[in-house]
Amino acid sequence: MVEEVGQDVRNFKRGDRVLLSAVLGCGSCAYCRSGYFAQCDDIIPNGSRSGPASYGSPVQQGPFKGLQAEYARVPCAHPNLFRLPDSISDAQAIPLSDIYPTGYFGAVIAEVSDGDVVAVWGCGSVRQFAILSSFQRGAANRCSVASRARLITS
Repeated sequence: MVEEVGQDVRNFKRGDRVLLSAVLGCGSCAYCRSGYFAQCDDIIPNGSRSGPASYGSPVQQGPFKGLQAEYARVPCAHPNLFRLPDSISDAQAIPLSDIYPTGYFGAVIAEVSDGDVVAVWGCGSVRQFAILSSFQRGAANRCSVASRARLITS
């Protein structure tokens, strides 16, 4: 829930129910404009070799303390916050910040598409979402004939 907004924030207001992205970006550099927020060089004070900016990560990845707190300061709110509709419960929203996008990204970089057979090693929460995302991207729902196989390991 948004408690306070800075003077430059125009797309959120106090009381908005929001989801915070696990990976932070500035929203205006070339990487962010292309949708590659994890490669944003502008929000990371130590440059691109330090890894993506995220809350609770090592200090090299920015001054963003963990989110086990009552309040959090969100830099660059416009690309890092997402308004949640009332139809999504808090319990449904929890995996949308990090776990589901990580699993989905695995399916994207594996280039899962229609008819593919996908093997996912391990069945933790991220891999469960990799399986779901593979189906959402068109993977076959049975191990029959497929044009190519994809492997998601992370």
